[in-house]
Amino acid sequence: MAGYKFHILTGIILAGIVSLGLYFIGFKPSILEILLAIIVVPIYSILPDIDIESSKISHFMRIFLIAGIIYLIVKKSLFAIILAVIMLIFEILVRHRGFFHSITASVLLTAPIYVISKSVFLTGIAFLSYISHLLVDREIKLW
Repeated sequence: MAGYKFHILTGIILAGIVSLGLYFIGFKPSILEILLAIIVVPIYSILPDIDIESSKISHFMRIFLIAGIIYLIVKKSLFAIILAVIMLIFEILVRHRGFFHSITASVLLTAPIYVISKSVFLTGIAFLSYISHLLVDREIKLW
């Protein structure tokens, strides 16, 4: 099993090759898209391992979600309770190399990038980074 550093390196290499290819055919992403890609590629390269309790991305997401829940509780939001329940269900039901190692998960988890940024480049780079992880693990499922 490849470690997170190898997954990140593979994601960077694949994103770099595709970005260079796009550049040579005339597509030039904005500086903002390039800077955001520098953040997105490592995250999406290890995102499929979010279902491993001890993984780097799992720790990061747990901290991020707990901070979000605390913030929403302070703001007296019902959304905080819903988010806490979703986290609990997630921890109970998800198994390693299950749903998160699928094409469906890669599409669902990269779609918000397009919704937020409207950047085909950034969304594509996130998707390729996610898929690079699945290719390294040789574990690609449709669902």
